[in-house]
Amino acid sequence: MLGAKHRIFSKSGKDSTEDRVALHRIILESLKIGQADTRVKKACILEGELVVYDDSLKKILPFHKIRKHVSRRGRFLNTELDSLPGPQEHLMIIYYDIILLEHQSLINLRHSERFKILSGLICCRKGWAELVPRQVIDFGQPLGASTLRKIFATAILARKEGLVLKADEPYFDFKDCRRKFSSCCIKLKKEYIGNFGDVGDFSAVGARYDSTKALSYQIPGLKWTHFYIGCLDNKEAVRGWGTKPEFTIVNVVELNDTILREVITYSNPEPAPPEENRAFTLKLAPGIEQGSPPTVIFTKPLVFDLKCFSFDRVGNTGFWSLRFPSVTKVHFDRDFTDTISFEQLQALAREATTTTSKLEDSQENLQWVAKLEAADPHGIAVDAPAMAFYRPSCPPPSSRSLFDGGGNSSGADTEGLKFVINSYTSESELQTETKPDRLKPSPTRVTTVWEGGCVYASEDCMFANAVVLVSPGLLAKREEAKRLLAQHGVDNPVTDLNAWLKGEKEARQTGKTTTFSRAYVVCDSGDKPLYEHLDKTFSELRQDNLFNKGTQIEIHDWRFLPYLTTQENKSVEMKDFDGFSDWKIRWWLGTI
Repeated sequence: MLGAKHRIFSKSGKDSTEDRVALHRIILESLKIGQADTRVKKACILEGELVVYDDSLKKILPFHKIRKHVSRRGRFLNTELDSLPGPQEHLMIIYYDIILLEHQSLINLRHSERFKILSGLICCRKGWAELVPRQVIDFGQPLGASTLRKIFATAILARKEGLVLKADEPYFDFKDCRRKFSSCCIKLKKEYIGNFGDVGDFSAVGARYDSTKALSYQIPGLKWTHFYIGCLDNKEAVRGWGTKPEFTIVNVVELNDTILREVITYSNPEPAPPEENRAFTLKLAPGIEQGSPPTVIFTKPLVFDLKCFSFDRVGNTGFWSLRFPSVTKVHFDRDFTDTISFEQLQALAREATTTTSKLEDSQENLQWVAKLEAADPHGIAVDAPAMAFYRPSCPPPSSRSLFDGGGNSSGADTEGLKFVINSYTSESELQTETKPDRLKPSPTRVTTVWEGGCVYASEDCMFANAVVLVSPGLLAKREEAKRLLAQHGVDNPVTDLNAWLKGEKEARQTGKTTTFSRAYVVCDSGDKPLYEHLDKTFSELRQDNLFNKGTQIEIHDWRFLPYLTTQENKSVEMKDFDGFSDWKIRWWLGTI
């Protein structure tokens, strides 16, 4: 920037200064250009994101709203079916980096240092110019991965697109021996993980051929390269009354080589020219067609299993469609009447783009944390306590980021990296697991509790002289929970909760003294049906006078066990509980 001159470039490198004219004043005011206290006297290069903000709703609007505010050479494209922009809507810029200030390059500085400079440069104004929200996660701490999951789960519930993870490193690393992925960022979206992006079955109602795309397949005699995805408008009438099907085409997809060969080999969609199609009616919006209509219609539609990255309202359509859809499977044994209808698709899209309330510590938040943990290799969280013990004479191995191992550019090699990447420990630093001998439970005992003693706190363990009950199936599904309980001396917890409650109630009715003064229930709150059953059971107990005295029952989600380990492990000096001051609060579910 020089004087009042400024340029705006898009990600592709295109000069978009004229197209973003509505943003010019906002940028100049946020930098205080022309004012006495501006810090930009000569030039600067900033990075930011263009969004649309609604003053009445006090929130950022979906990305498809941008096209109503940004022209292309003076023309607003693909907005014919959009509503007019309201007076409360306007463009906004969110700054997230700076790489040059006053002709001095900042690319050799760490991200944290660059962001500090950026923070002192920008004059923020709510809804117009702001700094990107950010959180620092130190993976030198035991709960770094857990913190990331919590943040990610909250972002998912807030219907955010995802997270961008950046190492605290220079913008570029020009060293000859640069580390792999040095200075790279990571886009983290739930759809990148497992089957979180699965939507369901859709009908492929037509296709066309593109000669350029066909070259990438190298399949002799290939007839189709692009497939048109349709949703039934009258699904119930078709299934119940045999009415002529009516489809709205919502997306056009390409297939990978393997799936395309399956379609060619095993399918028979009975293709026909569009003018000869009598099987059903098709609606094709201009925004979907984009000048390339299907050249054949499948009178016997194929059934594709699709996944996508959220939903979008493409220009000149007027409805929600899949964003970046991809075909994961072809179902040759299913009929188009079993696929998702147009109404169902719109409902899915609205639900996926509507923010829920009470995001923090909600039941749904816990469920997403559990899903993210289960998505790690073999269903075990990568930050789960290692199945090993360190010899007392040996110091614990240091945690290292994937990006550690070598100096950075100027000013970037003095501290450990803060980055949202899991720490790993080399196998050579681990000792073979050696569990101490434990007392074997008697087969006649109903409430075996503290068997061999806690390896961390001995008689001072939370579970010492208490009965521990676990919800049905927990130990089979959560190997980590079983291992952690054993480390705290609980080898044989009570798994028949109903039998224990019955025995406890009978003992109180007969006036017999109960053996234990404390009891702990460990369950999986992410298992919604089971948790609802347990919650109902405990709610009834709270109304029972027999349980108003005697044994106190505390209920915890099993994910509190790593916190318990951190609390009782004296070798851990820095007690980090994911930001909670009281380690019991995060996963505490109630007390009777």
